[in-house]
Amino acid sequence: YRSIKKELSSAHFNVFLLHSRFLEDDRDRIEQMMKASLEKQSEKTCVVTTQVCEVGLDISCDLLLTELAPPDALVQRIGRCAREGGQGRVEIFDVESPSPYEKWEIDSCRNFICNNLDGKKIGWNEEIAFVNELLSDEFEKILQNENHRRRLRFALGNAAFKGDRRAVEETIREVFSANLTVHENPFELSYKKMRNMPWLNVNVEVLKKYLPKIWHIEFMHDEYGKPDLKIEQADKLYPYEFYVIHPECAEYSHELGLVLGSKGENLKTQTYSPLQDRTFEYSQEPWEKHVDNCLKAFDKIKRKETQSLKLLAKVLNIDLHKAEGLIALCLAVHDLGKLNIEWQREIGIYGNGSVPLAHTSSMVKKVPHATVSAHATRQMFYELIGNEHFTTAFELALAHHHHTRAKEVPCYILGWRDIYETVLDKVFKNYGFSVPKLSLNIIPRIPHKTTLDIPFPDIERKKQYAIYCIASRLVRMCDRASFVV
Repeated sequence: YRSIKKELSSAHFNVFLLHSRFLEDDRDRIEQMMKASLEKQSEKTCVVTTQVCEVGLDISCDLLLTELAPPDALVQRIGRCAREGGQGRVEIFDVESPSPYEKWEIDSCRNFICNNLDGKKIGWNEEIAFVNELLSDEFEKILQNENHRRRLRFALGNAAFKGDRRAVEETIREVFSANLTVHENPFELSYKKMRNMPWLNVNVEVLKKYLPKIWHIEFMHDEYGKPDLKIEQADKLYPYEFYVIHPECAEYSHELGLVLGSKGENLKTQTYSPLQDRTFEYSQEPWEKHVDNCLKAFDKIKRKETQSLKLLAKVLNIDLHKAEGLIALCLAVHDLGKLNIEWQREIGIYGNGSVPLAHTSSMVKKVPHATVSAHATRQMFYELIGNEHFTTAFELALAHHHHTRAKEVPCYILGWRDIYETVLDKVFKNYGFSVPKLSLNIIPRIPHKTTLDIPFPDIERKKQYAIYCIASRLVRMCDRASFVV
């Protein structure tokens, strides 16, 4: 890019660099400037870009110079040439190394282009034939390979869970990205500051060589209902996890984006709104009031979540109203474990005659509650759903609304039965659940601690995993939104 810019600037070209390692604000700014330049007939424009041009980039050029790549990638790149009609020219350059692709992909693509496309006019029919000829058999093999299927489903599920269009596009393009920011001492950052650090998507394979200078970050909420941050030296790298790299190994600039292997400075935490602060400012709140606020939040949120709720209904083979009812039921019981007599005793509430609390400003250590909620209501959900795997999805969604993969269930005794039965009866009535006295199926106590059967849903069980993603996402969203209802 530096070399091209130096050469072409003297010829009055506007030269732009765009790749996946720009922060969103910088990427948006560059895209706007680039599009404005391309749209002006009087301007001469050169765009230096990477695979990011294959998805989510709506531009049109007259001349495309590209390296050899697999057919699906090439077709996406070629689609940016003469995109708005007319004719364009594409020059494809051979490569010394097939990386990051497989050698057979590059070899077969090279042979097909030389024998069928070189020097010829390419339209839609030629593109379809190109892709089908080289990818049909291989795509079938990918779908038959269990490991490939697992990675693909995990990636798409994660993108869907985030609900972000660009995330979906990037997932389709790249399955193995992690979230990365740059700081020399992550231990000095609070939860809030860490959350508001600028995060970039970077391929985990690219990061491996810098492993000694990388920390793994885990965002959690402890059983106080307060945010919790876990920081440790990374020993392995996983997709979609959060990592901090030392600035000795990474530099970020508004023009070049993130450059690994170059010495830079700490990225600065971004500003945050008062609304984010309010999300974590807990005060004394009765249990019944918190449930009511969660249900009110759901009434607002479900209007924007119609597609995910329709998918939930389709997977469960029920109507949309019943699917909404199951999420409402999750919200009604997500903090049921806080009605554990021991949990309330820890915050100074004694006996069923007292008003139980869901939140308190005190920092007294409390016993776990999310896994208690999950364990106590499993049979109730099974009576409604009638499928063990689907029931497990709801059970884990409840268990994980503070800690992903939480599975330890302490011994418990639920109190205040009249209160939680009143709440449940209201949900049953509002959503037309006809099974009488479902609240009687709640397990009120266990004398010894236990564990949930599994810590996480099986990604290979597509329907179970879809239910888990939708339910856990909505429970967390409504729980957080309940503080600003």
